[in-house]
Amino acid sequence: MTVYEWWTGTKTGIQTVYGVQYGGNTGTAAQTFTIGTVGDNEAFTLSTITLEGYRVGSPGTVNVNVFAVGANSEPTGATISNGSFNGNTITTSTDGEEISVTMTSVRLLKSIEYAIIVTAPTGTFIPNNYFAWIRGGTLEV
Repeated sequence: MTVYEWWTGTKTGIQTVYGVQYGGNTGTAAQTFTIGTVGDNEAFTLSTITLEGYRVGSPGTVNVNVFAVGANSEPTGATISNGSFNGNTITTSTDGEEISVTMTSVRLLKSIEYAIIVTAPTGTFIPNNYFAWIRGGTLEV
């Protein structure tokens, strides 16, 4: 697998992921990235996203979606690529693990900003059943 954009840095905390909406005070998480920031500035076909995290309780299916980004670095329009994984089967260790998510194929264009939105539709914060996305951990596109 070729990695086109990536981040591996100091782990700075977690984003708790539960529920279905993004934005506002929901339990979803987002990360933007621009093609060419770290890797070569070239268009490519997205097939996998790798992120780092762990589970608390049983969050159920965790969805990973990619959106185009508008002028304010906010997701806009419909999902352009999606994938999911079983959040109930990943580690409970707060060290986390790298999770490779197979995504629907989409061509991402050079110099364009995109957003990764992560949701866990059946997850809850109370009682604790959520996916903990590690901020500053591994993120590969």
